[in-house]
Amino acid sequence: MILKRFWIDIIKCIKDGTAIPECYINDIIKIDTDFGKNAQIKDVTFNATVIIKLSLANYNITFINCIFNAPFYFEGYCTLKDFGFFDCEFNSSVSIDNVTASKFEIAGCFLKRGLHSNNLSAERLRLELLRSDSAKLNFYHPHLSNCFISKIKDGTDLRFTSFDEKVIQDITSFITTLSIRTESEFTGEMLFHAVRINMISLSGYNKIGRINLQDVTTGSISCQHFTNLGFINASSLKVEPPAILYLFHSSLGKCEIFDIDFTSFASITIVNSNIQEIIPTNIIWCQKIQTSVIEGKSSPLHLRESYRQLKNIMIRNNDKIEELKYHNLEMDSYHLHLKNEKGNFGEKFIIGTNKISNNHGLSFERAFWWLFFMSLIIFNLNKFLLGYNSFNPSLFFADFGNWLLSINPVRKFSDVYKEYNTTWKTGLAYFLDILFRIIYSYLIFQFISAFRKYVKK
Repeated sequence: MILKRFWIDIIKCIKDGTAIPECYINDIIKIDTDFGKNAQIKDVTFNATVIIKLSLANYNITFINCIFNAPFYFEGYCTLKDFGFFDCEFNSSVSIDNVTASKFEIAGCFLKRGLHSNNLSAERLRLELLRSDSAKLNFYHPHLSNCFISKIKDGTDLRFTSFDEKVIQDITSFITTLSIRTESEFTGEMLFHAVRINMISLSGYNKIGRINLQDVTTGSISCQHFTNLGFINASSLKVEPPAILYLFHSSLGKCEIFDIDFTSFASITIVNSNIQEIIPTNIIWCQKIQTSVIEGKSSPLHLRESYRQLKNIMIRNNDKIEELKYHNLEMDSYHLHLKNEKGNFGEKFIIGTNKISNNHGLSFERAFWWLFFMSLIIFNLNKFLLGYNSFNPSLFFADFGNWLLSINPVRKFSDVYKEYNTTWKTGLAYFLDILFRIIYSYLIFQFISAFRKYVKK
């Protein structure tokens, strides 16, 4: 049975350190400097407004298993040490305005009508296991060193923004470290808008919830053991170096990213993660991804998989230029893997020659210069083997024409080399001519294929 008690009796129990019997309070309550430095209020039902007014004091106040049937709010500017609500039920409005605290926690609570916060400053804010009837928890102008959001349930909406309801922006709003752990029960939305967040960390399982990062200035982003089947939107992120993007055993699902410069990240590491379903728009892509490290050894195959997924993203978005770039990086990673493996000479040879001849279809210059210098050397070597040991200026233009003709792989030997004696040197010249006509054919093909890199297949 819940008993009616006077608030003065509650204060006496707190000061005496005795347990508060389960009871309800029907009068408006104001907690001020006469309340005591440390208070734990448990199993109390408040049927009237609760007001906290504590300025320039280090108070530790905890509400446990309490029910608030009337508004709860702070009056003036309050300074607290630790403040928390645990397993409480709020059936009316909650306002946390102009509060400074070392630690502010709301865990295991039900909020029927949501929460309003303006200018909350805390070294640590923890929001965990919150439930609501699709209520909104609005944090305007936050100034937080560490923010932990974990296991939010139902349709609860969280909003952290530098804009208040009067559309006034506070450019000093920040969250130094933001840690989010989602669960499958979360069906609401988390919105971070126009706030500086130095470090963003995502983990858990997002089944149908929504996470929005809009106009956020960030330093580093980390996703570890994070799976997204819901909705994620990251738009107009401003990345401040030195920043790090780290994906570890994560799946981003159909994550929409818009207006982001990935070259601003000092390093990008992707380990055993699925990114190929992301939907990019107006993106400046990175040039390199850090080699993933497993058991102290670099893993080119995991790196190749990351580039393969990026390549598939570009194919799906008809971005031929970026597709070719990531195809090249994919082949480089595969080549690095083959170098570390024993055997498989044929595959190593094919990938290696493709790299040096035209950089996997990206560089016609490589094929051209290989063709130019090799044909020049072999032409003059064969001339020497056939007995032409001196330079005759009068034959320069004729030899120039013969040199150009020697590059043609379907011409005859006699079309280029007119006079020769049958000796072992002639046989060697025949052999070199046939061998390098095959090589010339390959280089011509590589030259042409590099020019056709933008042609649709």
